[in-house]
Amino acid sequence: MKIKQFILLVFTGMALLGGCASQKEGVKFAKPVMMSGNAMVVAFREGSNEQRVASVWVDDRIIGTLLPSHYAQSFVCPGKRSVSIATHERGSNRIITKVFTVKKGEVLYLKISHDDSSGKFDVHKVAESDAEVTLSTLQTKSHIMNRHRSCKQNYIELDADTLFVFGKSELTPPGKAMLDGLAANLHENVTIKKLRITGYTDRLGKSKLNDRLSLSRADAVSTYLKSKRITVPIETIGLGERVPLSQGCVGEEPTPKLLKCLAPDRRVKIEIIGLTTQTVK
Repeated sequence: MKIKQFILLVFTGMALLGGCASQKEGVKFAKPVMMSGNAMVVAFREGSNEQRVASVWVDDRIIGTLLPSHYAQSFVCPGKRSVSIATHERGSNRIITKVFTVKKGEVLYLKISHDDSSGKFDVHKVAESDAEVTLSTLQTKSHIMNRHRSCKQNYIELDADTLFVFGKSELTPPGKAMLDGLAANLHENVTIKKLRITGYTDRLGKSKLNDRLSLSRADAVSTYLKSKRITVPIETIGLGERVPLSQGCVGEEPTPKLLKCLAPDRRVKIEIIGLTTQTVK
């Protein structure tokens, strides 16, 4: 079972059990004080007869489970953030994902809406002035307590189509050249504590195979960097088709057009943790 699907079931139960109490002991929204170098996401739902729980994810982290008249907020790192809304209905899970860009010091306000005719949830950005009008009437905060993730971590995202032979975890000559440059930069310019390498695939194919391929690719990058005398601890993760970046890609057959559209999803992310000198270029 996928991570979001499992956690959705757990938090759906928590939200429903806590819903009655939270209506009496809500936390009124207050405009946040920003932390240096950070941004923030505030997601909210207006009052509605639709009582299904909508869980809100930013990248691979859940920030809230929202019933009507609930809101959730969380600090995030600036840049492109993948926002997913997950719901559980009739024994199955429905997840929609959109990508938003949030700037340093910005509060990104996201309204979670429900279409009664289609039965689907959606998420879209709203202006601060419009959001604050609605948020001023909300008294209930999500049950999830968010732990802020430091933005002092630097990361690099590498195109998997360049790094690897298509559909495999075998590094290509251009891919090795890219990693050679990264290794040299790490040796010359920075002192780091740890690397975290995460592999991602597109949604084509079976989920289990995608999970296996994404982890195998992360392991391949780790092995290669170690061969270049990168001696810090390296953690590898395979998230498969989770956290997609592509939008509007239609179809299931691997046509050239669809493969091109899904290309942003096929990537390897290298997080550089504990950076103490210059930023990797």
